[in-house]
Amino acid sequence: MEGGSGGRDGGGAPNPFVHELRLTGAQRAKFYLLGTVLAPLRVALAFIVLFLIWPFALLQVLHRSEEELKEPLMDWRSSVSYSSVYLLSRLMFFLLGFMQIRVRGQRASRLEAPILVAAPHSTFFDPIILLPCDIPMVVSRTENLHVPVIGALLRFNQAILVSRHDPASRKKVVEEVKRRATSQGKWPQVLFFPEGTCSNKKALLKFKPGAFIAGVPIQPILVRYPNSLDSTTWAWQGPGVLKVIWLTASQLCTTVEVEFLPVYQPSAEESINPTLYASNVQRAMARALGIPATECELVGTLPVRAVGHLRVALEPRLWELDRALRRARTRGVPWMPGRCGWPCRRWRGDVALRTSHSWPLSCSAKGGPGRGPHACPGRVSVPSCACCWGRPGPTEPSSTLHWAGLSPTMG
Repeated sequence: MEGGSGGRDGGGAPNPFVHELRLTGAQRAKFYLLGTVLAPLRVALAFIVLFLIWPFALLQVLHRSEEELKEPLMDWRSSVSYSSVYLLSRLMFFLLGFMQIRVRGQRASRLEAPILVAAPHSTFFDPIILLPCDIPMVVSRTENLHVPVIGALLRFNQAILVSRHDPASRKKVVEEVKRRATSQGKWPQVLFFPEGTCSNKKALLKFKPGAFIAGVPIQPILVRYPNSLDSTTWAWQGPGVLKVIWLTASQLCTTVEVEFLPVYQPSAEESINPTLYASNVQRAMARALGIPATECELVGTLPVRAVGHLRVALEPRLWELDRALRRARTRGVPWMPGRCGWPCRRWRGDVALRTSHSWPLSCSAKGGPGRGPHACPGRVSVPSCACCWGRPGPTEPSSTLHWAGLSPTMG
């Protein structure tokens, strides 16, 4: 068996978004045998325990006002709820095969490090590290409140919630993180996975600055799965959710290792520059892990790598081009080659690159209908052609083409 990175990112480091799992014939036979008996039993028992957690999570927040929930809860209901959720959560992971959680290093107190940052983030099993971290608070999407059980757990956790649909939400989250991080130990620690998405553990993704905006000391946490078979990894390209659950639950034992590094004290410059702070912590954690620190990140739904001020897609996907062309053909518009090199619905003349106030690089047609520069989703600084597609939105074909990493010269 071998779990590979599936290629390079173009800058010499392994592509962190691709996980290839290769099984020998004997391993396949073993997994089919255990997967038909052990995996279903484990998953069924784990789901039963998950639903048992639900009432204890609700106990903490039931009949409490919004004002009460804006402050730390420290009464008898909170103690009973916390103890029950902790024990049942450990039982749930045990039933899934996580027999052992190895802990190295010493967890800092909330006064020493109000914020914890964990990496690499490689699987949806990573919340298991909340247990040795004494169930710190997390940041999650508002939409998750409507998910059964998960919503109750987020309310129990007094999680910091961010909405994708509210433009002011991110600012509120920043203010709330700062408020809790500077409360002098009044609030529990806040845990971040600063990569923002899962990778294959072969390299660290670029850290997002959210955890570092408060400018307070943080404690880095390294997460490892030292197993002979890497069944837990859930990357952008690789085994899907059901296969990862099936493979992991089919193993006799899965081990996770959590290492607490010394508290990172930011310099004066890092305290006022969260991007610099995030980058330096990323490099420090990469050195401790013995893997590269990259500029790769997931923007929208596609992996990209920073090249100067641009973000370039890591792996061009021709099926993206095919899908875009098929979508456009359904509109019944004939294709004509444009001077920009893209297959244009209508030739609008030469393409001129110009700078707009919102997007460092944008593209519009000289003498065109005055549609203006086209903004790629996610504020990605990538040239895009208004001459080919008119005025596309975030889901229009040209966005798909540019995000797929295709260019006119690639054919």
